[in-house]
This record gives sequence, C-alpha cells and structure tokens, in this order.
Amino acid sequence: MSFIVLKISKNAVYAKQTSIPMIKKSIQIIIQQIHVKTAMSFKVKLSSIVTQLEDLFNHKCQQCQYCSQFYSPQELEDHLEQCKLIITKCLFCGEAIQNKLLELHRPYCQQQYEKGKFKCEYCKEYFNSQQNLKYHQKMCEKDQQLCPYCNLDLMADFKEEHIKICESRTEPCSFCGQRILLKNKPNHELNCFQQQQNYVQDKIEIYQPTQIQYEQITDEYLEEYLKLNDSDY
Repeated sequence: MSFIVLKISKNAVYAKQTSIPMIKKSIQIIIQQIHVKTAMSFKVKLSSIVTQLEDLFNHKCQQCQYCSQFYSPQELEDHLEQCKLIITKCLFCGEAIQNKLLELHRPYCQQQYEKGKFKCEYCKEYFNSQQNLKYHQKMCEKDQQLCPYCNLDLMADFKEEHIKICESRTEPCSFCGQRILLKNKPNHELNCFQQQQNYVQDKIEIYQPTQIQYEQITDEYLEEYLKLNDSDY
C-alpha cells in the first residue's frame, strides 16, 4: 500500500511511494517537535507573567488624595498641581468647590447634613439646606457685622460678648458733660438737648425787650402833664 501526499500541522511531510512504517516515524518526529515548541512557548509566557508580577509588587505608586487614582511619585507631583484646582460638587450640599478646599468644607457640611440643619453664624438661626442658608446670610451679615457703638467689624462668635462690654463703657454727654453709659447715651442726649432748648427759649422770652409804643406829644398834653407833676408850675 502506498500514499501519494501526507500533510501534518504546519510542517509538510510528503511521501511518495512511501511505506506505512516510514510515515509513522515521520509523524512521531513531528509530534516531538510540536511538544518542544509548545513547552518553549509556555515557558516564555510563564516567564513574562512572573516578570509582570515582580514589576507589580516592586512598583511604588501613590494615590491622589482628590481623585483616588494611582500615579508614580514623579507623575503624582504634576498631577496634584492640576487636580487640586478642579471643581467638584460637594456630595452633601451640592456646592461646586475646588478640590483643595473641599477637604475643609466637607467635614463641616457632612456634620450639618447629618443633623439636617444649617446654622447662620450671625443670628444662629437654623435652615434645612445650604442654599437657603447662603441666601439668608447675604442679608443677615449686612445688618450684623458691625458693633453699633464702636463700628468695629465683629466675628459672629464674639459679637454678643463684645457688645455687652462695649455698651458698658461711659462717655461724656455732648450737652451737659455728664458721663453716661453708651447704651443709654442716645436717649440721654435727646432728653438733654430738649431740656436745654426749653431753657434757652425761656430765657429769650424773659429778657426780650418790651415793645414801646410811641405816641405824638402835643403842647396841650405837655402843659397838662407839667401841671400835675410840677409843684412850681
């Protein structure tokens, strides 16, 4: 029995007028070659995997504090300069804030969010959202940022204490010179002014010269006057 052509795998084996034992031997040689190539290929792949694992374990990367992505130490420095300026919405109040400020904003906002109330730093009133609080404070801070006695800018936390001390100081009255508590000074000066105004008005009326009516004096009137008042006449 004979065969014309036989092809196995990628390697071609041509047998012309060849016996079966020779074909079997050729097949065995090809199989051995395939096993060797497969083993070599697997070894190469295994070596590559081991190298990648070693690189992974030996790799020193750091996590960005803003976006949580990992970068090499050299890349991280450049990345942080840009990432800290990116605008991010607060998860609790929805306000858009730069990443570098978000770390300071978030703990306070989270605390207020968990309480369900947002407190005005000027009047201590509570609101149910950050947006409502901001709208309120724009109006509230205009009326409550200055001391009414010394016009000093006040921090909200110290305003009440400052005013209690400031209103207890004394200053001389602008009219009578008496030293008056600042909290009583406006009413005192108003009363003092009215009293002095009334006093001056009374003095003006007392010392106002009387109006003299001049009459025409005739000769008959003069003669009659002399008769009555002059004994020698």
